[in-house]
Amino acid sequence: MGDIVFAPLYLVLKARGVKFQFFHCVRHLGLSGDSKRVDRIEVIVHDPPPGMVHVPLRYVKGLPVWPNHPYFEKLDDNACAQNVPTSGSAGAVAREYTLERGKHYDTVVLGISLGGLPDICESLIQHSEHWRKMIEKVKTTPTQAIQLWLKKSAAEMGWDHGTPWPDSQRALAVGFVEPFDSFADFSHVIPYEDWGPEDHVRQVLCFCNCLPSASVRGGNAWEVVLENAVNFLKTKTGAILPKGTLPGHPTELNWDLLVDRNNGEGPDRLKSQYIRANYQGSELYVLSVAGSTRYRLRPDESHFENLYLAGDWTWNDINIGCVEAAVISARLAAKAILGLEQHRMMAV
Repeated sequence: MGDIVFAPLYLVLKARGVKFQFFHCVRHLGLSGDSKRVDRIEVIVHDPPPGMVHVPLRYVKGLPVWPNHPYFEKLDDNACAQNVPTSGSAGAVAREYTLERGKHYDTVVLGISLGGLPDICESLIQHSEHWRKMIEKVKTTPTQAIQLWLKKSAAEMGWDHGTPWPDSQRALAVGFVEPFDSFADFSHVIPYEDWGPEDHVRQVLCFCNCLPSASVRGGNAWEVVLENAVNFLKTKTGAILPKGTLPGHPTELNWDLLVDRNNGEGPDRLKSQYIRANYQGSELYVLSVAGSTRYRLRPDESHFENLYLAGDWTWNDINIGCVEAAVISARLAAKAILGLEQHRMMAV
């Protein structure tokens, strides 16, 4: 998604003159005295490390990609890059500031996802029954995902009795078992990744599912997902890849099949794969539970005069959590704003 959707969108918008402010965290939307408009937007800024500049995109084999961690380059040496893991910010809090209606913007487009709204939209929720109902009725969930790079193809590991997948077809499964009930073949990306012949990458598999909220309370979410992945691959691999298991252990993954440049042993090789927990704020996945659709707010009906909404959490033609719904929502918001071209817009 980062590479085929967000990177191209970012490059097109940047070329059109849109200004992006990374590491600016919206903390609060404040209402006017009559509670009809968004009068101020309170923001906290996280500065890059000293002497470094943030580089949003990396290029791999000539293609722009969105890294899973922020990258920073030295201001005086663009050839030297430092990978800085993200923990919700780029660095220490540098400053706070407030954007004011009439001075900095006229119209606001709120594109932050539903999971982040209870904190930053507290005043809107207090003054609008529509907002209270949406926050109460439209549900979200944490999610977890792992991506595995393997030294044998799925056919070699016994998928579909060894029948190779045609280049035009890829396996996709849902409704399997917990804790990763959905998986898909993503091996078509291998030629575009930065692997060498010595890595022997033959297969890419992605697994995902919901992540129970209780499992990450007070703990390290990444460690929780890692443990879930180890247990899953120890007990369920044989059902998917019957020839990809350890000798004498028909349910457990042969860990040596994982591509690991760190040469880990056994399940430790899993630490070199991609492991992700989405468990806080706008990371949460928006669900479509029964009876909730009528409580979604429309992009053009925020119930505040200068506020428009965009995202798969709004009412749209699909009303499910996906990028298609987000695009439809954004088009509906844009259509509503078309009469306001002369106004300054602030998208948050």
